[in-house]
Amino acid sequence: MCGILGVINLEKNFLSKEKLENSINIIHSRGPDQNGFWQGTECTLLHKRLSVIDITKNGSQPMHSQCERYVMVYNGEIYNYLDIKKELETLGVVFKSNTDSEVLINGWAKWNHKIFDKIDGMFSFGIWDKKEKKIIIARDRLGEKPLYYYHDNNVFIFSSRPSPIISLIPDLMNNYDSQSIRLYLDLGYTPSPYSLHKKLKKVEPATFIEFSEKKITENKYWDILKLNTCDLVRAKTEEDLLEELDFILGNKVKERLISDVPLGAFLSGGVDSSLIVAYMKKYSTKKIKTFSIGFQNKFYDESKYSAIVSKHLDTHHYQKFFSEKDMISLIPKFFKEYDEPFADTSAFPTLAISSFAKEQVTVALTGDGGDEFFGGYHYYKIINYIQKLYFLPLNIRFYLSTIIKLIPDHKIKLLSEVIVKKNLLEVFLFIRSMSKDFNLPVNVRLFSETFETIDFYKKKISKVNLDALNLRDIMILDATTTLSDCYLQKTDVASMAYSLETRSPFLSREIIEFSFKIPTDLKIKGVTTKYLLKKIASKYLPKEIIYRKKQGFEIPLKEWLAGPLSNWAKETIASIQNNNNFFLEKEKIKMLFNLHLSGKRDVHPLLWSILVLINYDKKIKFNHQSSFEIIINNNNSYEE
Repeated sequence: MCGILGVINLEKNFLSKEKLENSINIIHSRGPDQNGFWQGTECTLLHKRLSVIDITKNGSQPMHSQCERYVMVYNGEIYNYLDIKKELETLGVVFKSNTDSEVLINGWAKWNHKIFDKIDGMFSFGIWDKKEKKIIIARDRLGEKPLYYYHDNNVFIFSSRPSPIISLIPDLMNNYDSQSIRLYLDLGYTPSPYSLHKKLKKVEPATFIEFSEKKITENKYWDILKLNTCDLVRAKTEEDLLEELDFILGNKVKERLISDVPLGAFLSGGVDSSLIVAYMKKYSTKKIKTFSIGFQNKFYDESKYSAIVSKHLDTHHYQKFFSEKDMISLIPKFFKEYDEPFADTSAFPTLAISSFAKEQVTVALTGDGGDEFFGGYHYYKIINYIQKLYFLPLNIRFYLSTIIKLIPDHKIKLLSEVIVKKNLLEVFLFIRSMSKDFNLPVNVRLFSETFETIDFYKKKISKVNLDALNLRDIMILDATTTLSDCYLQKTDVASMAYSLETRSPFLSREIIEFSFKIPTDLKIKGVTTKYLLKKIASKYLPKEIIYRKKQGFEIPLKEWLAGPLSNWAKETIASIQNNNNFFLEKEKIKMLFNLHLSGKRDVHPLLWSILVLINYDKKIKFNHQSSFEIIINNNNSYEE
């Protein structure tokens, strides 16, 4: 893993080496082992290296191709690099290292963008073509590795994170994008290609961008929507599919065990991470190190399940318990590391387990992607059931909704809203949204030029008839939005904050493409989610692990905002200036907060996303020492 930064000015270099090095040092934790700097007439490339494969200086970057035409900075892992290396050696390439980065740069020199058809891994990179004076930047298929860029006339800057770019172009801080704010408040993250700042963009997954002489071209090299339909495997028996998936999963885990530094795995005790550890045991010659965290609040604690799996698989298990105070103490770290607004609260336990695991290993395997590709989320079942209600006329569904609303329960009220949605896309947006049935507490007039979040989703699946939308389409949409720009960003930022590399076997190209050939009725069968994956897991894991109720990686934020964080929340809301850069309206937010304190409705997802956004604004200053103390507050309402 690494941190990368590139600055291209086709007229002249305009930034000093000192300023550039100060900028990349903002993300020092992404690569604390080696620093790299290369400068040409029009291009400067910088690199922070976390050494994982060939930890000698032979793997230092920026790295040149054998032909010397190309120079590259790269962040990631190409898991099948040894196979590609053999192919390049037959073409005359002589290697100086055993790194995947040297394979990638020489593969680009031989095949250019056709290299994307060959590589399987996680990556973001920038390659400078000295001959044509152009930069090529690219991001992996699902967006495991982040990549941002800024463009203004002849200037083009890219980086692993937005903060180094903002430090070089400080005017970005005062130039927020209203569309991005709207998307963030709805979703709790900013989906690519947007960022909170105008002129600062995210490279979309499975995309490479070329820049030369003021011209930018953007190209998709892989499209999940164009994968073959599941009808292709209906001729296969369930047993055939199980055997094939078992083989593929085992191979992909095996590929991800290559490392020249200590390696282990996150183990929650859920099916996905437990199955990954089972394959690790199968293919590793060493005893596996596994890591889990527990909570004193038993409602959120999964540690007993990870202990069961560890005992069953005979791993060297490390477990640490965190108190409420421990979790709350991570808030300053959260705001430092997540350098764009991000409201997924599972970032806190992910930071905690990353810090804990780094004490023993430099690489950790995870189960990310299992839910999206094999039908693990509870709302997939809800969508399945809602789809079956569509045979009822809309007026009948409205009548049912009215009856259901009479039940005084938060979740029942949300269900009453879901059953009257026009199509599955509206259902999905409602389930995924932070605001649910609440209006965003913003000045609507100032959002008049923005489009609705549902339009963003429609564009993502523009080739699909909304009336014919099915669960498979929703799962693809989930994988290309929520997984890519929320969950994978959460894991990347949290792990790299502690210089820890994470690897996700479920995100291999072969597994993704195989999973979307499987009919959805083999992913969700009756009330059983991840049906096919659980059948495989039964070969390796105890039944009590496979069929237990799914539990998220959560923290009790709902309770915190009404208790130990209530004073901080009040201070934050009081600091709002109406019609500021974020268009927030203080009185509407105060009403939301009071509603949450009353216990009548749970609005903590929307409330937290707003608090995170306000904290992001550099104009608002907080005394972290006093703001994040554990202050038990028994007030029942908001008072200034």
